[in-house]
Amino acid sequence: MRRIGAATVLLALMGACGGGSPSDPSYVDISGAWSASGRDSTGPGAFSLQLTQSGSEVSGSVRLSTPASCVGTASGSISGSRWSFRFETPSCAGCRISIDGAATVSENEMIGEFTGTNSCSGRFTDGHFTASRAVMALALTGRWAGSWGSDNLREVLVISQSGSAFSGSSFFENRSGRKEASRQGSVSGTLNGASVDFTLSRDGLQFHWSGMVDAGYRTLTGRFAGAAISVYQKE
Repeated sequence: MRRIGAATVLLALMGACGGGSPSDPSYVDISGAWSASGRDSTGPGAFSLQLTQSGSEVSGSVRLSTPASCVGTASGSISGSRWSFRFETPSCAGCRISIDGAATVSENEMIGEFTGTNSCSGRFTDGHFTASRAVMALALTGRWAGSWGSDNLREVLVISQSGSAFSGSSFFENRSGRKEASRQGSVSGTLNGASVDFTLSRDGLQFHWSGMVDAGYRTLTGRFAGAAISVYQKE
């Protein structure tokens, strides 16, 4: 009787299984924090993502910067390097926003397109965006200045960051750079990807701000609770 070697048996089994190709599909891992910018038929905008991934399923949170700083859910599935997604924010400045799209993804970059609906203003189309992984760095350390008010004063934050946490001081200054002694306080908060949250304490009161930092870590855009959008520029 002719003996059949183990190697022959192994090769036969591999042939029966399609030549040994893996049966499990491969996925690009997009879990983590992302910072994105783009535009659609309503104009430019930005958003940040905090994602988790289990196999092909992706879930997490999204924070939109326009029309206001709003937090919602992100979900979808990924096949190879193509992610199909849906973002939903149930209450964004009193409006419900739903976004559907797809993106080609790599380890550190996304390029995608989307359409969506706003319950207050209707449908928006022709959306395009690029996103990159948000790098944890001491990006917020420094001096941030708000916009000039009608009283010719602006608020300034001087921040020192350690890991994801930061703290510092706040004050108002006039156009000659003089501090207003009666309007000084402290600030403390966290950076999570591109999302920024801080509490400003002044005169026995606390004011909570929520928003995001742009991809270049030069602009903070968000709002204090119950107030209009405010912007701080890094100097």
